[in-house]
Parts: sequence; structure tokens; C-alpha cells
Amino acid sequence: MSDNICTLDTENQRPLKVFFSYSSKDEEIVENVYRFLDTYDQIEPIIDKTAIRGGDKILSRITYLLKKMDVLLIFLSPNSIESSWVEYELGLALHNHLSKDSPVKILPVLIDGDPKLPEALKDIKPIDLRSINHNSEIFQRLAETILENKLTKEKKFEGFYKASFETIKYPVELLRLQRMIKEGLNQEIEPITNKLSDIVEALRAQTNIMTPKSISIAEAQVLDSIWVITTHLYNDIYDDFIKKSVSGNMKRGINYYYFIVDTEILRKRREKYEEVYETCKDNYHFILLQKSFMPFDEVVIYDAADDFSRWGYVQIRYNEDNLFLRLSDRNLSNFMIQLQSYYNEYKNS
Repeated sequence: MSDNICTLDTENQRPLKVFFSYSSKDEEIVENVYRFLDTYDQIEPIIDKTAIRGGDKILSRITYLLKKMDVLLIFLSPNSIESSWVEYELGLALHNHLSKDSPVKILPVLIDGDPKLPEALKDIKPIDLRSINHNSEIFQRLAETILENKLTKEKKFEGFYKASFETIKYPVELLRLQRMIKEGLNQEIEPITNKLSDIVEALRAQTNIMTPKSISIAEAQVLDSIWVITTHLYNDIYDDFIKKSVSGNMKRGINYYYFIVDTEILRKRREKYEEVYETCKDNYHFILLQKSFMPFDEVVIYDAADDFSRWGYVQIRYNEDNLFLRLSDRNLSNFMIQLQSYYNEYKNS
């Protein structure tokens, strides 16, 4: 029995699940924190080294663990600020906070340097572990912070979205979206909102705003086929990030299925596509749709055959701006239902 035992909240006797988000370059200090917190019966620290097993799909496993957590410890350093994984984990934690009945507690922990805090964390006072001698007193203070003021369904964690949607400083993609809405995009996306009620949530949740670079990083974790419903076939031919990702996926055996309507521009771009990926002919397939049912410019679905890890995004184009928004599970299912018969017919032909 550990000497660090405290009385558990009688409302919830299970230990708090505490997920560690950090850069692998800082693993020495992070592992010291993990070993200390693991001595508390009421804390279950979760770190990738032990939580992700051989054969696991890394992105799916991390997403699953983040959905089950109570607390996110985000270890801040110059290394972690540059980490795409840390950015993804923070974004998903914020999204989970908005969508869960029980809110998530996020604790930023300074471990090195003087990194610039992400905008979403600026209202939360970080815990400073930058002392040269990381003694047990400092670690105990962290443990007490994790355990104090345990959140309930009635008390939301103040600080994540303290600022309103109109005033919070989001990334460039979301600021651009706000400007576009003010210029009249609401009128243009009204048909979409009527069919897909989750679009509003997608626009408001920071984690749902994606860029070609973040898409290419996530795409590298795909283990199954990728379905693309497109009205332009532009990204996979001309966007450097996405083109590199598609080429890399094909080389490791990932199959791409393109669902398109027979139009002049798509015929020309299909010819260009076949030139670009000439050496990967066995890994891409074009399936003709009888008519377009697309309210978007493009929809991409990853791991289409895997119910557990399937995810996707939509592309909306407005003038010269491209917006990439992650699909909700319900909207993803709707697209799968509409496409499955075309896919089955193609495979059986």
C-alpha cells in the first residue's frame, strides 16, 4: 500500500485517468513524473509507452485513450510546442470537453525553457516544474493539483473556452472562417446545415479545423483504404503535402477509391492524375457516380472498412479559400451508406 493514499471522492471511487501529452525529446522528466504519480492509488497515469501496444493503430489508440481520460497533463517545452502530436492531443481534449457530459481537466506543466503558451491554455495557470532539482515536494504539489476540486457534471471547467467564439484568438484557418461568415457565408452554407446538423459544431470546435499539413500527418497512420468523393480532384494532384502523402500511402499498399461524376474537368484531371501516379496503377480506382449528392467540394474517408478507426473530413471552397473540417461520426455514416452500393457494384464487376 502506498504512503501517498488519500481519501477518494465517494461520488466516484475509480482512479482519475491522467493522460500525458509530451514530446519524446522530454521523456526523462516526463517519466519521472509518471513514476511518482503511479504511487497514488487514486491516480492512473497513462503514457504512450505503456498504453500503446504492439500492433495498435497509433492514431486510433490515442484518440480512444483521450476520450476516456479525466485529466490531460500537457508538458510544455520548446520541443512540445513544435510537436504535431501534442497539438493534436490538446485539440482533441478541447473537443471532448465541449462534447462530454463530464468535462475534462487540462493542466499545463512547464518543464523547460519559456515556451509560448497555446491560445487555448492562456487562461489556465501552468504548474512550474522547471526547477533543476525535481524533488518529491514539487511532484506532490502536482498530484494535489490533479486531485483537488474534482469536477462534476454540474461544474464545467472554466478556462477552456472562457472567451466567446467571437473574441477567442483561433488559428488562421478559423479566423478566416469568421471573416467569411461575416461576408455572407451563412447564406451559402444554409443547404448544408439543413442536411448536416453537426456542421455548426464542426465550425466552432477548434479541433475540427484542419490544414493540408495536418491531414498529411494523420494520413500517414491509415492502415486501410481511403475513399475520396470529389468534384475537382485537385488536392491529390497539385497540393504538395497531400500529393506526397498519397504517394507514400500507395507505396505501402494503401488503396484509393475516387467516387466522381463524369464531367469534362474531372476527365482532364483524371488524365493528369494517372500521369502523376503512373507507377501506382494498382493502388487507385475510379468509381463513376450516376449523379452528384455532394453539398461539399470534397469528402475524404480514411480506413473506410474499419468501423472502429474510420474518420474523415470535408472540404469547403469559398472564393480562393479552402476550409477542411473533420466529419462527425453521424455524417460519416451517412456518406458511407450512400457510397457502399457503388463500391460493392465496382468490386463485383
